[in-house]
Amino acid sequence: MLASVTAAAFAATTASAQAIEPILQGFSAPVGIHALGDADLLVSNWSGGTVERVGANGTRAVFLDGISSPAGIAVDATGAVFVSSYSSDIIVRIAPDGRRETVADGLATPTGNDSPSGASVVRRVSFDGQASVVVDGLSGSAVALGSAANGDLLVGTWGGGNVYRVAWPKS
Repeated sequence: MLASVTAAAFAATTASAQAIEPILQGFSAPVGIHALGDADLLVSNWSGGTVERVGANGTRAVFLDGISSPAGIAVDATGAVFVSSYSSDIIVRIAPDGRRETVADGLATPTGNDSPSGASVVRRVSFDGQASVVVDGLSGSAVALGSAANGDLLVGTWGGGNVYRVAWPKS
């Protein structure tokens, strides 16, 4: 199952500054985020050319290196990790045993998310095209979205180099 931001995570109200918590800092540009189970996160570090695995206690280890501008991250039901390379126009699959293979190439700058330059906000866009701000006041441009195991929104920022946890009201 791929981690993604669900409609429930985009509550109708804007998250207040008190609900926005930077949980990780020091990335060059964390543009892809995926929660693994209850604790660890995978974070693509765009300018660093790595994907890092971050433990619940904040320890960081390189999960994947040697990929140009890693961006979007997804994990399938078998535990295989898929990472898109913005600069190489490919998607790489890393099998649970560590084998790495290119599964798609010739793509046009695959990223997994798009955000206008300088956007320090996250917007909810409904199916009828209506947009509303749900997170404001981020340091840097919001370029990555993911969801934590508890349903909170995770936002990575380019320019700020942070990953934020945004607490959402639970239904």
